[in-house]
Amino acid sequence: MKQNQQFTIALVAGAIALGGYMYFVESKKETPTDSKDVEVWSLSDAAAKDLNTLYIKDVNKEATYTRSGETWTKSDEPTRQVDKAQFDGAYNPLKTLTASRKVEDRPSDKAKYGFAQPQTVVRWGAADSKYALEVGDKNPTGDGYYVHVLKDDGVYTIASYKVEAWKNLAQKPPLVALPSPSPTAAAATGASGAATPAAVPATTVPAASAKPVAPVKPVTPPTTAPAKPVATATPAPATAAPTTAPSPVASK
Repeated sequence: MKQNQQFTIALVAGAIALGGYMYFVESKKETPTDSKDVEVWSLSDAAAKDLNTLYIKDVNKEATYTRSGETWTKSDEPTRQVDKAQFDGAYNPLKTLTASRKVEDRPSDKAKYGFAQPQTVVRWGAADSKYALEVGDKNPTGDGYYVHVLKDDGVYTIASYKVEAWKNLAQKPPLVALPSPSPTAAAATGASGAATPAAVPATTVPAASAKPVAPVKPVTPPTTAPAKPVATATPAPATAAPTTAPSPVASK
């Protein structure tokens, strides 16, 4: 009986000691950062507003976007609206950029990550901005790309969906589609772009009810009597005027 009590006391003491260790030692250790949430950089809204240019090059396509106030436009098509939802899907991850993990600091051999001739470049800010990325090859698992960050000269693995969104800003700019011309306007516009008269729809004349048609009699031209010879008038002989003898002049 006494031995059982001692054993129970020992178990309770051990449990208390283990609990104290867990509370005072293990709980004070820093929680390791999730490998899928490595911060590359983080900018406040005020700092982000100072970066008014976003340049993206992907393979043989490139695009530059500029911001005026809260509105972004494509630099070479300033009158076209940018689809805000699509653009923000690529832009917002840049403000607080996170990576799956940091692969290497200041790599000595950038070529092994695909940075010798990077096919994709993202630059946020002016030409000398430190917020610039070079995208290299995909990682072995295929869920991310190796990305060289100019800010700290480090190599990170960044999720594929973020990189693909940046690529699409160059390959498929998110511009709002222009309204389609109305059918009438399209018909009135020729291939040269000049307006052409619209075609007038043909008027359908209702067919007359079918009736028997009387045969047409041939028309006989009227017979003309031969013309009678016209009598020629014989001129009357000229009558000589009577000759009047001069009357004798009385002698004075």
